[in-house]
Amino acid sequence: MFKKLDCPLAPAILTLILGPRTERSLRESLSISQGDYGIFFTRPISLALLIVTAIILASSAWQALPSAVREESKEAQV
Repeated sequence: MFKKLDCPLAPAILTLILGPRTERSLRESLSISQGDYGIFFTRPISLALLIVTAIILASSAWQALPSAVREESKEAQV
């Protein structure tokens, strides 16, 4: 199925292996903080990881845009 959809297999395997562990850790963190999501923004390491994740997602989205759309935005700025 992955070959037909031209999807890499490694990210899917990592997701299946690390997903449950990540979910458990998230649940434990929220339990310790009594359900307050602010713990992820007030700790320096988690805040840095969230910022890096946002930058990676934004750059991926920017690269996924068709070049014509990017050209129009450049012309609009000039």
